[in-house]
Amino acid sequence: QRSLDLFLRATGIYVSNSPEGPFKAVSDQPATPLDWMSLDGTLWVEDGMAWMVFCHEWWQVVDGTFELVPLAPDLSQPLAAPLTLFKASDAKWTRDMKALARKKEKEQPSGRVSDGAFLYRTKNGGLIMLWSSFGDNGYACSYATSRSGKITGPWIPAEELLFDQDGGHGMIFETFDGRLMMALHAPNSPDNSRAQFIEIEDTGDSIQVKQPPEEPAANDPAPEPAADTKPDSNDPETAAPEARPQDQSDGKETAELKDSPEQ
Repeated sequence: QRSLDLFLRATGIYVSNSPEGPFKAVSDQPATPLDWMSLDGTLWVEDGMAWMVFCHEWWQVVDGTFELVPLAPDLSQPLAAPLTLFKASDAKWTRDMKALARKKEKEQPSGRVSDGAFLYRTKNGGLIMLWSSFGDNGYACSYATSRSGKITGPWIPAEELLFDQDGGHGMIFETFDGRLMMALHAPNSPDNSRAQFIEIEDTGDSIQVKQPPEEPAANDPAPEPAADTKPDSNDPETAAPEARPQDQSDGKETAELKDSPEQ
């Protein structure tokens, strides 16, 4: 840890019988440690057990982490100390905040951001976590995969990014017509940030941004017309059946065989 003028931050849990509320606190204490700078708590229920994933802020620990705590059945308190799932620097694409600020001639302490955990179960039963940090182009969104398919991991951050144009904190939802969408905010600015919606696809074990179908280039040559295969009525070999000459003797012989009585 480092000595900075920090303010502590915590995640509490509120419950309601309806999404419209009213909501009430399950406890007068947060679900995260009192002396931690924590944020972005995400509830997850697996095999009848409630868990919460949250971020331990880089401001306090330098290398931001994703933490996991098991919760009491009524969600009123954590049942164990936090378990670290992975840290921001485990992903090769993340960048140090001090180095990024220096490029913009600004001052920023050193550290790597861990933000915005969101959990998603794939159609083949895989478990992935959307998360955000800062890369070469600013705020970005990627994912990590649980090797065991369980919330306890181990978790492996992906090398590829889902979005790298100064936006992140992604969440996944399904539209009424069945499309899978990722919602995030971009740009990462308090004045200009807006919701962005990106169509993604579930590949079975993971997710990826859905690519639009390729359109033919404007200068592509036009396809050649199909060859004329119309039969020649004057050619007995290629003539259509109705135009082909009939072998009357064969037809007569066949008819006579059909009509002759059994011997």
